[in-house]
Amino acid sequence: MEIEIASALGLCGGVENALNLAESAALRARDEKRPFVLYGHIVHNRQIVDSFMGYGAIVASSPSEIPPSSIVVIRAHGVTDSEREEIGKRGEIVDATCPVVLKNQDRGRKSEKKVLIIGYEGHSETRSLRGACPLFERIVSRREDLDGLDRSKSYCAIVQTTFSSSILSEIEERIAGEGWDIELLNGICPSSTLRRRAVEELSRSAKALVVVGDEKSANSKELAQLGREMGMDSFLVDSADKIPPEVVRYEKIGFTAGASVGPRQYVEVIDALRRMRD
Repeated sequence: MEIEIASALGLCGGVENALNLAESAALRARDEKRPFVLYGHIVHNRQIVDSFMGYGAIVASSPSEIPPSSIVVIRAHGVTDSEREEIGKRGEIVDATCPVVLKNQDRGRKSEKKVLIIGYEGHSETRSLRGACPLFERIVSRREDLDGLDRSKSYCAIVQTTFSSSILSEIEERIAGEGWDIELLNGICPSSTLRRRAVEELSRSAKALVVVGDEKSANSKELAQLGREMGMDSFLVDSADKIPPEVVRYEKIGFTAGASVGPRQYVEVIDALRRMRD
């Protein structure tokens, strides 16, 4: 079994920045004897969230759960404007929101057109974008979600940074084909695009793909799905003990990791694959 590692994998710049900010906040909270709060999961990675629990982190899902005088880290996917205001009343904010997400939120606030958000319904980033757009119209998760949109009006669209590239293409194709006046203000995050291109490169020779990532991670699931679309049997695992034994039957497998997965986590999986091979 030959293992080919993707040319781009693992932590993106936004996630790496978020983790550095969160670690610094945790240490300061300990030194100042203040509660340390993660507002939502800092990233969609169970192992990383568990590591912050070792600092005594409290994971809050609403401002009311934040103890007074806390140091509060806002997750990489961001929060709504109303949540940010309420969090600021309860504690000191350390904003670990991805800079790309912050930029997209600002686009939504400033838009003079009705705003469509192209993203997964219920995803934390999509919710944070919706909560920053005074002229929010609807969430578009598939091409059918454009049904009934008023053709006499102009819209702009903001895309979730980790949204499916194939579904986005289908939505864009329908917009162009049916003549809606919709201005696309952004696209999928460049880091996500690089990781997807690397998977496409792997598909030229690999028959299977191992993706390290959490089941709640949109970009990790997208990488696994892309592998399937490229003709590879894809396996999404978050640790070495989750590797399915059948991977050893493939002559060559591709390997990648989602944007919220650090080197320590994915190297452990690579080492385990090599032991299975040998």
